[in-house]
Amino acid sequence: MANGMQAKAGFDYQDTVTLFVLLEHFRGHRESARVRPEGSDDLVLSWTEAGLHHETSVQIKKPKTDALGNRKPEPWSLSEVARALFLPALARSVALSSSARARQIYILGDSVEGDVRELLVFSPAERMDAPYFALLHLLAKDRSGLANESASKANKTALTQWRPPVASRSQGRAALWDTWGRSLRQYLIDRGIDTVRIADYLRELEVLDCLVPRFLEQVEFREAYGSEQEVSERVCQACE
Repeated sequence: MANGMQAKAGFDYQDTVTLFVLLEHFRGHRESARVRPEGSDDLVLSWTEAGLHHETSVQIKKPKTDALGNRKPEPWSLSEVARALFLPALARSVALSSSARARQIYILGDSVEGDVRELLVFSPAERMDAPYFALLHLLAKDRSGLANESASKANKTALTQWRPPVASRSQGRAALWDTWGRSLRQYLIDRGIDTVRIADYLRELEVLDCLVPRFLEQVEFREAYGSEQEVSERVCQACE
């Protein structure tokens, strides 16, 4: 019953936020505004401006709650963002990244942790910092099936919690990649991961290093968006 109540609350929140997003969308783009609900995202907004087609995918996540449906304010961690938000989006990233006018917006009822926010602060060109490399690791871990190779729950948790050791960014991108890559490879070997699986994982890491910077350029977080009641009040104000 609790799960059913949470699911209903999620749909109620999604519907309320969707209504507010649509009001803003049609008010801002008038006759050219188009919308496609659900699909792989909760909402796909499109419009034409100066003869150019624009498209924005919107995914809505309700504020976190406990098993009884009570509000549980808790920011999104990097590992949660990687698995629940970025991993599915990257599965369709070829279509998304093909246009400079494509956007991916995440509307979250909760805030995000600082390292998640840092992902969008710096220019993605030739970037190499700890949050970025940690994100690549988390995505490559799941895309390559590396976590499935780990027999114990403790090992799976350790793989999710791994973060790059402290290093000076003055080393340059190539040196940092080499330093963190060697550290990570040894970390996996120490946990008994098969060398073939490690090689697959490292290849996935390099593939993602080509895909993720462009993807991050298109991402926007609208965090701490508010409760359902707060969003409902915004809807009423927009309709006045």
